[in-house]
Amino acid sequence: MRAIRDEWDRPQSAGTVIDDRRLAYLLATVFHETGGTMQRVIEKLNYSAARLAQVWPSRQGDD
Repeated sequence: MRAIRDEWDRPQSAGTVIDDRRLAYLLATVFHETGGTMQRVIEKLNYSAARLAQVWPSRQGDD
């Protein structure tokens, strides 16, 4: 939380829109992605090819 607040309070470059709704959205996303713990989550992402196809079937292609 401190890192998010510190970054949010840092002076922004010209043209950057600072809107409390963006902060609320960011915090809600972090809350959801951390299972409501607001603690750092480290994802290993060491999926097998079969598991990748199962989890992300739309990402399979010839590119």
